[in-house]
Amino acid sequence: MPGPVTAAPDPPPEPSRAPAPAAPLAAPALGSLLDALCDVRTIELQLSLPVRDRRPASDALGLDALEPEVSEVAFVDTPDLRLLRGGVVVRARRTQDRPADLTVTLLWADPASLPPELRRLPGFRVDVDVRPRGYACSCSLEVPVSDRTMEAVLSGDLPAYQVLTAHQRRLVSAHAPVDVATYGLAVLGPTHVLTHRLAAPGLKRGLVAERWFLPGGSRCLHLSARCRPAKVLRTATRVDAYLTAHGVVPTPAPETTTRSALAALAGRPKPPGPPQPANTRRHGTASGRSPA
Repeated sequence: MPGPVTAAPDPPPEPSRAPAPAAPLAAPALGSLLDALCDVRTIELQLSLPVRDRRPASDALGLDALEPEVSEVAFVDTPDLRLLRGGVVVRARRTQDRPADLTVTLLWADPASLPPELRRLPGFRVDVDVRPRGYACSCSLEVPVSDRTMEAVLSGDLPAYQVLTAHQRRLVSAHAPVDVATYGLAVLGPTHVLTHRLAAPGLKRGLVAERWFLPGGSRCLHLSARCRPAKVLRTATRVDAYLTAHGVVPTPAPETTTRSALAALAGRPKPPGPPQPANTRRHGTASGRSPA
């Protein structure tokens, strides 16, 4: 069995700075989340690897460049990322041989604070990001969208806000900064993502590895595994064991893949979409309130 993957950091760290030791994915803090997740359908454990580990981890996991599922991913935000700063992420995605989807994510969200009827929706899930100092919960609501509609959104011909479902709009309205105008939102991207589905022992849904290709030549490697709330500790332990067996030390990156992608894409946003019809323009901000 090969030993742990080692690679020269990129860029090299200062000699006086030693990398922080990796904590197991199934740390005790993860168990404390279970009470808040009792009536949630799906949990997604997520791990973004540091830049220095991306290439050696890709090689160790055997990610074949000819086998991935190809996606176009874009985000909807202001050019200065005010939605992100307010803890709201709107993602638009087209995927090869799969329906397109539009997802609203609330960062740093407590699932227990959201209405029970929302938590029980089919497209609702809790994302648990493995962070250097613990775990961070986000809540996402994903809905399918026709490819034709998504093409119009990505091209800027159709404002993404008009495509959101009623539940998604309520999430954005309740959590977006008051000064974010819906007609000022822009499409950031798209960028390309290659998705590899790995058959990992003990993981019914396998392990998903996403390679993100961002502007300026930067890359991200994002790993995730979905499970039921009751199996989150077991899943984390098995993901940890699978990565370790392949010589990959599960050390989380300082930033999540979503934040890294938004920061990279914000430098080349598409212009805002066409003006909204008169009957919707009166809702001047994403929160449903007129700007001051």
